[in-house]
Formats: sequence, C-alpha cells, structure tokens
Amino acid sequence: MELYEVPITWETPPPIAIPKNILPTPVPALPVQNYEQPLDYLMSDSELRAAMLNFPHFYMEPLEEPPVLTIEEMMAQERDRLLREETVAEINYTKWLREYFGLTPPRQ
Repeated sequence: MELYEVPITWETPPPIAIPKNILPTPVPALPVQNYEQPLDYLMSDSELRAAMLNFPHFYMEPLEEPPVLTIEEMMAQERDRLLREETVAEINYTKWLREYFGLTPPRQ
C-alpha cells in the first residue's frame, strides 16, 4: 500500500454580498430600570389607578370570608358528604353485580 502526500492549500472563499434590505435594523436600547425600587414607587398614583381600572387582574378584591360554622354544622355537612359517597358507591356496585350475573345488559 502506497501513501501519497497530498498538499493542503487554504483558500479563502470570496466575500458574500449581503443585500441591504436583509441587514437587521438597529434596535433601540431599553431604558435601564432600577430594580431596587418596588413597582408602586415607579408609578404615580394616577398611573396606578389607571392600571387598576384597565386591567382587572392587576388588583383583586379581597375574598369573602367563609361562613363560621359550629361543630355540629360541620359534622352534619361531613355526614351528608359521606352518605352521598356511600350511596354512589352502592349504586355502582349494584349495577356491576347485575351486569356480572347477567340481570341487565352489559354497558356499551
């Protein structure tokens, strides 16, 4: 097996002509903000009021207080919830038993 010595030459490619309309337009620099200050100091009162009027999510009304329940009322609510869950479970189990033993046509 013979080895050949291949000369390596570096050729610089010709410069690429870029059309003028492709060049990016310069972007104006953003103003430097002082992040040490909280936002409400950066806005005047009128600006803050306008922001609250224009963007309802900017200012949320305080949530209503939940009603204060006595222990008996809380226990009654929990008992009702458990009875509802138990009833639903019994209904589903009864449906399954009827399907399993062929008393009702199977669900599609």
